[in-house]
Amino acid sequence: YFLMTSGEDSYVKFWDIRKKDLPIKVLNDFTNTVLCARFNKFHDQLILCSGNDGSLTLYRAISTSSAPILNPALISGGDAGQGKREEDGPVKTFDEHDDSVYSISWSDQNAWIFASLSYSGHVIVNPVPSKEKYRILL
Repeated sequence: YFLMTSGEDSYVKFWDIRKKDLPIKVLNDFTNTVLCARFNKFHDQLILCSGNDGSLTLYRAISTSSAPILNPALISGGDAGQGKREEDGPVKTFDEHDDSVYSISWSDQNAWIFASLSYSGHVIVNPVPSKEKYRILL
């Protein structure tokens, strides 16, 4: 039931379409217009955001995920049912483009691969960092 929006206000907002009055989460780490934002189809806690400054940022958005990660290392008091959620935040910023990044896309075949397209026509393919991949899988 979540919808994600981005725009010229430099915010990425997550909405619950059943309660449209206020966004449930706002990412405001951007200094320029956010041109594109995409959920990972397989692991919806991974979000890609691109901007007109040539940057591409991979975010972990556990709070809006359908499958939150519980870290056993954060379990308090030894009670296995009391795991704490990991924090939302940027995983990595990719600054390989010289121009605005107008389009981003997750691979349909591999959950850990994505591509970005800049205004100049350059396409760059990147993987999700191994540390983040194993954080989700293990």
